[in-house]
Amino acid sequence: MIMQEMEMIMSEIRLVSDVANELKNDLRQDVRRVEKIVNDVEQLVKEDSRETSSELRDTTKDMKEDMAELSNKLESAMTALEEKIEKRIKLALENPLSQMK
Repeated sequence: MIMQEMEMIMSEIRLVSDVANELKNDLRQDVRRVEKIVNDVEQLVKEDSRETSSELRDTTKDMKEDMAELSNKLESAMTALEEKIEKRIKLALENPLSQMK
């Protein structure tokens, strides 16, 4: 009877040990899966960050070029307007009556 109880206890201990080992292995696999997911997410974030940074540099460069072009156009238009005004003032000063209509 004691022997039978000892065998039953040993059987239950083996069962508990097997279940514990199974749980340990499952947890280890879960940790590996989570690590892989984390690594994949980190890689995607790095790639997105590089792309975003590159796009931002390109956009900034384009904006600077557009602003320089706009500035040149404004300066050209202001110069032309100044010349036109100076010409009219000069004509008006040279012949004040010619401007009256």
